[in-house]
Amino acid sequence: MNSKVPDSSNQPDLQKSTWRSAFATAAATDVGMRRSANQDSLCVIVAEDRDKWERSGHLLIVADGMGAHAAGELASRLSVDLIPHHYAKLNRGDPIRAILQALEETNSEIYRRGQANPEFRSMGTTTSALLILPVGAVVVAQATLGRPAAGSAAGLEGVRRTGGARTRAEFGGYVAGTGVGATN
Repeated sequence: MNSKVPDSSNQPDLQKSTWRSAFATAAATDVGMRRSANQDSLCVIVAEDRDKWERSGHLLIVADGMGAHAAGELASRLSVDLIPHHYAKLNRGDPIRAILQALEETNSEIYRRGQANPEFRSMGTTTSALLILPVGAVVVAQATLGRPAAGSAAGLEGVRRTGGARTRAEFGGYVAGTGVGATN
């Protein structure tokens, strides 16, 4: 019997071609009743393929500026711009460590920029990030960025993880609600 093996060189990679994210997002912000300008910023990064999903997951960030109008608006914008940049740069197989380091680097940058301009010294932002990974979700809640960090963790007030089998130790010791690293 002479069986012919099909030539797979022209066949699409099914793993990549069948990727379809079942993840949908919607976002809105509101100026609120106290301010005339919106100091909120947000960022939604959805993995565009299966490989990116498995390496980096989906990242959602919302930031609410603190300080005078221009300062708070700048701080929240920097937060949602810099966190994904640092996360992508630092993620070398450990996304949880990478998101925590991204927050620390972003905090340092916002603080540095605030100190460089006397009008922006009160600049800061409360930032919440949600990192959704194949093994579960990491929630970084209420990180106060733009303040001097007390050694580490950029003022992280809480880090929680849902799903998967990782332990608190894998978060570098940051436990939800402890305020580790927070300085106000």
